[in-house]
Amino acid sequence: MAYFIHRWDKKTFLESSEGEKLKNLLSNMFTEGLVNPEDVAFPVAIFDRTFYVVGRVVAKEFEEGPTRFAGKEDWSSGGIVYGTKPHGVIRMDAVLPDDAARRLELIGADGTAHYPKINKRGELEQQSFRGVREITAASARMLEAALA
Repeated sequence: MAYFIHRWDKKTFLESSEGEKLKNLLSNMFTEGLVNPEDVAFPVAIFDRTFYVVGRVVAKEFEEGPTRFAGKEDWSSGGIVYGTKPHGVIRMDAVLPDDAARRLELIGADGTAHYPKINKRGELEQQSFRGVREITAASARMLEAALA
């Protein structure tokens, strides 16, 4: 089993509805073989010095794009990850404390874990969380705790 974060931008987060079913995730970063059945993906949003944990999706299946989003066909999407039932819900109140966010372990292309970068203002560097990133099991437990 692998764990991932899927960063939402501020607009996507703010246009979401608290309590709405979180049935799937789509991104041009999802490709065949990246997320497999039983893997867990956590959508997150990071803005205004706050790290929001939006929810949790346990992967059931993957479908390569195009997808439909907001009533439009989206050919730029790499694919969609469908979640297992029971579906989770969108949370807008689950926050990962800053000290915990700085300890998240992101798995790099070479397979080694590293912490997110910190910018000159002392904030989490947004690029550390770009798109879809694999994380360690210990990091997934921190995100689970924020959702509890």
